[in-house]
Amino acid sequence: MSDKDYMEILWKYFELHSNQRMQLMNFYIVLESLLIAGLISLLSADKDLMIWECGVCIAIVFFTLIFYGLDKRTKQMIKLCEDCIKILEKRNKGQQGNINEWVGVFSKEEQTSLNKREIWTYSCLFQKLYFFFIFIAIVMLFIIA
Repeated sequence: MSDKDYMEILWKYFELHSNQRMQLMNFYIVLESLLIAGLISLLSADKDLMIWECGVCIAIVFFTLIFYGLDKRTKQMIKLCEDCIKILEKRNKGQQGNINEWVGVFSKEEQTSLNKREIWTYSCLFQKLYFFFIFIAIVMLFIIA
């Protein structure tokens, strides 16, 4: 197999897991929003539904931890693929006839993000979202109990 064939395989793998990561995040946001809407409905009911309210808060924390684990695993698979693509980019850098095929996007991205503390990455934003939902659920548990 040529490097071009390997690149096509790696790109499909990268694309699959990148899309999967975004779909997981979309599903997570919808699920958590529904749980919070349900919690608000329970809290606004005239009846004492403390067990259900606590159950929803626990579900918010549970699903946040599950989706955090799924996101972490998907991120690892994407990172592995990126590293392999960078190797192919470096190996084919400067070869005649490969200028258009081997742009070096992944290698260049690594150089532009050396100081990651100043860049808000997907991972950084996702972690803030996970923290937000867990924080809301824990605060609500204390208020309910």
